[in-house]
Amino acid sequence: MTVERRERPKPFTDAWDARGTPRPPTTVANPPGDIGLAGAALTADEVAAARGVERTGGIHLSPDGSEVAFAWDGGGALDIYSAPIFGDRIIQLTDLGARCLAPRWSPDGHWVAFARDDGGRRSLWVVDRDGEHAHEVKSGDALHGAVGLSAGIPRWGTDDASPILRAAGIEFIAGSASWSPDRSTIAFTTHARGTTKIAFAHVRDGAAARVEVLDATPFEDSDPVWRPDGRGVVYRRREHGNVTLHRVFTISHADDAALDVPGWLFSPQVGPDSETIVAVLVDRQGADVVVRPKGGITAVRITRTRGAAGWSPPPRVQ
Repeated sequence: MTVERRERPKPFTDAWDARGTPRPPTTVANPPGDIGLAGAALTADEVAAARGVERTGGIHLSPDGSEVAFAWDGGGALDIYSAPIFGDRIIQLTDLGARCLAPRWSPDGHWVAFARDDGGRRSLWVVDRDGEHAHEVKSGDALHGAVGLSAGIPRWGTDDASPILRAAGIEFIAGSASWSPDRSTIAFTTHARGTTKIAFAHVRDGAAARVEVLDATPFEDSDPVWRPDGRGVVYRRREHGNVTLHRVFTISHADDAALDVPGWLFSPQVGPDSETIVAVLVDRQGADVVVRPKGGITAVRITRTRGAAGWSPPPRVQ
């Protein structure tokens, strides 16, 4: 077992003098494997009880699309890890003795912000990309103001589309609103018509000028994530006992399946090529990070929780 060292990106801001918790990262062997065959559909209770990667907001792609950070109970406690989306190593970034949730990369890829949940109290922390230095972000810290907690989720900067929707009186699910790359459109989840649907608010002069609700099907659709090319979004669809990923284009509204595998998919992320998709899959093996490469028709596991049986915690590097 080897400790990986990588060239550090240009810092988002310099906070190396902050009090932290130095420690070497842990690497874990990561055998490849495709998604298994379909079995009986999971119930909502089974999905909620599945161990492994945190589902909602639990993963985030690095800005260059090469790594995914995620909250995983790979060592028995929920900690923050990262892994190359095409590789064979998982790197443990935190070991703080409390639940660590919702990792979010800084815009330069140097830091991973996350929420530390200690007895119901959530605090904001950051860890560097190599997992060698973690510290809480407090008033006076060099990163204070650059990152904050919004509804318990770290947020870099103030790029929040929600105020425009609120000002227009548009009903939307909290945390679902996001700007298109050119900031002309807001994608969000609405419940205004009795079931969750994807909607687009077209913005003009800082206000929502027109809203389109995509309600051509009877299925529940939610959690849109923009393609970096701005042509459309990837979103979750619940149908026939599974939760799959679909994509829809903003102009034509052409819609097709982006990732349709047995199980429930959460927290979709789209790579810089606008085609590579990373998500959390909950199936009979547990909750794992999966990747569907550009041009692919199925997904490969990045983590392998393997359920409760036959699983052992990752070894630690001293």
